[in-house]
Amino acid sequence: MIDVPFNHPAWIEIDLAQFKKNVLAIRQHIGMRVKLCLPIKSNAYGHGLIHIAHAAVAAKVDCLAVSCLQEGILLRQANINIPILVLGAIHVEQIADFMEYDLEFTISSHFKAKMVAQACGHLHKSVKVHLEVDTGMNRTGVRVETAPIVLDFFRSTDCFELKGVYSHL
Repeated sequence: MIDVPFNHPAWIEIDLAQFKKNVLAIRQHIGMRVKLCLPIKSNAYGHGLIHIAHAAVAAKVDCLAVSCLQEGILLRQANINIPILVLGAIHVEQIADFMEYDLEFTISSHFKAKMVAQACGHLHKSVKVHLEVDTGMNRTGVRVETAPIVLDFFRSTDCFELKGVYSHL
C-alpha cells in the first residue's frame, strides 16, 4: 500500500467566537421561548463533534442533534448534559442505551412507534421521542396524513414523552 498524503486545495476554519455571536444573534431573534436545536451530526460535519458541542453549549443552544446513537454516547461521555436528539434510524436493541444515556430519538413511522412501545414494556421504562413528519422530501418521516394517528398512539401509550415534532426541509 502506498501512503499518499491527502492535500486538498479547499478547507474551512471555524471562528468559535463568531460562531457564538451567530448563535446569540439567532437567540435574540427567536427569543427564549423558542427552543434552538443545533445539528452537529456526522462529527459536526467534519469539524469535530466534541469541540463544536462544547462551543454550542457555551453559546446557550437548547439541544444538539446527532446522526446516530454512538455520537450521542460520545457527547454524554464528554459531559455534554443538554438534551441530545438522535436524528437517524433506531434499532430495537438500541432502546435501552437511549434510556441509559438520556438521549432523545426520532420516531419516523407508526411501525417504529409500536416497536419502541413493545421494547419499553419489556424494560418497564419510558423514552423521550420526537416525531418526524415528511413534508415533501420523501425520504423519512410519517406522512402528514398519518402524523395524527402516531400522535394519538403516543398519547395513549404511557412509555412516550413527546419532546417535539420536526421535518427535514
